[in-house]
Amino acid sequence: MGCVRGQVSVEYLVIIAFTFAILVPALYFFSAFSQDSSSNVAAAQNVRLGNEMIATSVKVVAQGSGSWLTLETTVPDGVKEINVSKDGKELVITFDSPYGETSAVFFSDLTLNASLSHGLGGSVFRSGAHAGLTKFRFTAQESGQVAIEERP
Repeated sequence: MGCVRGQVSVEYLVIIAFTFAILVPALYFFSAFSQDSSSNVAAAQNVRLGNEMIATSVKVVAQGSGSWLTLETTVPDGVKEINVSKDGKELVITFDSPYGETSAVFFSDLTLNASLSHGLGGSVFRSGAHAGLTKFRFTAQESGQVAIEERP
């Protein structure tokens, strides 16, 4: 009788060990997959934001000099800043990802600038502001440039 009890205990321990041997790697892979897909979602949201901003720039220029459009959009968490390059041909969104600071660059056929008062280049949005619902105003200028500024 004592021998049967010992055998049941050993079989029970083998089943528990086998369960942990399967469960621990499965949890690790699930965790890694979950983190990777959340970073993919953040990157996709930043791509959407950049494409919306470039498309709005094109729309406002098509309406003519002096016209303006307001884009009300969501800035994802983790966005540090949105900049216009010095030559005004690139919109750069810098954001945090699990791999460190990452930039998404959007090219424009139009010349962009950060606001009416600045020259070419400059910052449109800084992380000191806020993530979430944000308004950007796009103004077509006589020179054919598009001024972009964050609105309150």
